Amino acid sequence: FHPVGISSGAARLQDGDAEGAVELASKALELTPTNADFHNTLGEAHRALGNIDSAKGHFRASAEAPKPSGDGASNLAAILFDEGEKEEAALWFKRAVDLDPFKSGYQLQLGKALLALGNEAAAEGRFKKTLALDPINAEAHARLGFFHLKRGEAGKAIAEFDQAVAVDPKPGEYHRGLGLSWLSF
Repeated sequence: FHPVGISSGAARLQDGDAEGAVELASKALELTPTNADFHNTLGEAHRALGNIDSAKGHFRASAEAPKPSGDGASNLAAILFDEGEKEEAALWFKRAVDLDPFKSGYQLQLGKALLALGNEAAAEGRFKKTLALDPINAEAHARLGFFHLKRGEAGKAIAEFDQAVAVDPKPGEYHRGLGLSWLSF
């Protein structure tokens, strides 16, 4: 059962009407208070309005609902990561991966959190999983390129940075990595 309010709330949010999204998603949540998608939509709307504590509460409820949402866990983790709570963020990114291991974005975010915690081996594994799910993910290619560069594997680094630049030529970091790789070749 999905009341019309949630789809309308999500549509309002996409149209930039976060206040309207809060109103509609709140009404939908009154009808089914444990619905993960409704909590996630409400969390997104509160985040758009700058109500970060409310957003975190709804994302947490989404991730812990009877039928939990990986998006809720990932959204909560992203806020925590931005607030500097790297360890707790990694736990919530792991929860998102556990809920949907085939979503490449969750794998990438978990890898970035693990890297921020200094767990390079686990981070590298997550970037490889990201590419297994999404072979043209530029950021995952670049991050693997930096791992290869750090180990002195210039040829492998060049291959990864070439892929990253081919997919997304805008980030200067990818070009810098490619240049450094060629210099160390």
